[in-house]
Amino acid sequence: MAKKSAKSSTTAPKKEKVTKKAKGSTKKSSPEPTPEPETAAGEGITRDLAVKALNEISKFLKNKEAEEKSSDKAQLFDDADDENDPNDVLYLQLSKKKYFSEKPQFKPEIIPVTHRVIPEEVKICLIVRDSAVDRIEEFEALDVAQIVPVKVVKTDYKNFEKRREFLKSYDLFIVDDAVLNIMPSALGKTFYRTTKYPLPVKAGKGIVIDELKENINQLLQSTSYMPPMGTTVSIKIGTVKNFDHAADNLMDVVKTLNLDDYRSVMVKSRQSPSLPLHYTEKVFTEDDIAEHDVDVKNKKDDEAFERKLLALGTTEDVEKVLGKKLKAKKADDKKKSTASTKDGKVSKK
Repeated sequence: MAKKSAKSSTTAPKKEKVTKKAKGSTKKSSPEPTPEPETAAGEGITRDLAVKALNEISKFLKNKEAEEKSSDKAQLFDDADDENDPNDVLYLQLSKKKYFSEKPQFKPEIIPVTHRVIPEEVKICLIVRDSAVDRIEEFEALDVAQIVPVKVVKTDYKNFEKRREFLKSYDLFIVDDAVLNIMPSALGKTFYRTTKYPLPVKAGKGIVIDELKENINQLLQSTSYMPPMGTTVSIKIGTVKNFDHAADNLMDVVKTLNLDDYRSVMVKSRQSPSLPLHYTEKVFTEDDIAEHDVDVKNKKDDEAFERKLLALGTTEDVEKVLGKKLKAKKADDKKKSTASTKDGKVSKK
């Protein structure tokens, strides 16, 4: 019995030593799996890189201007047809791997920026809901040039030429977000083909004028873009004259991006080449492949269900569930057969 107790006493400390080593080993290995995720917003684009690119664009434009002056070249086409969008304006050009939108969008994306990109002296038109007509006298306290109810927009500016005049009369259009969905039909394509698309602001019934002023000021302290049915968009970030401010604004926009979703991020002006800040050749991800696999699996599941339904279900059940699908398939088969017969006749001739 004494020998047994001795053995147990000798084995106990060994177990303690083993457990101490295990604890020590876990402490050493624990800091290893804590790196920052690579998909952090804007990771990979630094302010130094932005300043360097903007500085190169500034040099390019100065050299170009000097060459034009020395050779007395006359500008045949005036690119600066929009007073709020001269040639020294800088843009961040985003190229996405997928479409920004699969259907037409009429609600712009608003991005707050450090430095104002909208000019200080700007002629603003505020479009309000018809029920707010009674408050127009209150709204006159706002720093806007004109307040127009939706009814007036629909009636007075129904004509194409009138709409163009309306567009040229103001630098910026702000609209009550409650009637934003009416604007595409009320204003037409004329507005949405330019950078003067209406920007939404909260201007509801119970809103206080001071609160509305603050909402408008926040809108003026931002940049925007309309999500296209495509992969490329340009966002205004500032001017060449103040490219330090433009660099700050550029970083504000980049912070809102997940670079994994974008093929390229470039900076440019109207007259300069685009300089890349981010570029990747990897267009498709594992998620895209997974989505395709899910679609294939769902299709196979549907086919298996249909086979079981045909084998076990009654005629009425089959007609209810598969009636429309069978009709569509028959119509498709008929089109294919007529097309093949036409091809056969043509080939015989």
